[in-house]
Amino acid sequence: MTDTRVLIVDDSHSIRRVVHNTLIGLGLTRVMTESNGTGALERLIFVDVDLIIVNWRVTGAKFMKKLHGNEGMTNLPVIVMVGHPEESDIKEAMESGVAGFIVKPFTGERLVSAAGKALNMTFA
Repeated sequence: MTDTRVLIVDDSHSIRRVVHNTLIGLGLTRVMTESNGTGALERLIFVDVDLIIVNWRVTGAKFMKKLHGNEGMTNLPVIVMVGHPEESDIKEAMESGVAGFIVKPFTGERLVSAAGKALNMTFA
């Protein structure tokens, strides 16, 4: 489990920190952060990850299209975070192939559940 590599993408430093600390608390030691989709895509050129957790308003469908357009990243699980979900956001996210959807503010338990489902893992 500690070898699982996670990339968090959100424009809010505090959200990145909360998600990062929650994952570290689960025993994940390879947790990285980026503040935007461009930085995330650039990082993914050089670093393999097992899971991406993104803010839909920051990245959106454009990020998903670019991500899935890269060889080797088409099946990479992505969990979407959104603060004020609109039905169109949920529909667009699900159609773009995300593995999960969580609404801010969310509990650590909800994040753990979504990450576990996306990775087919159980966290203690």
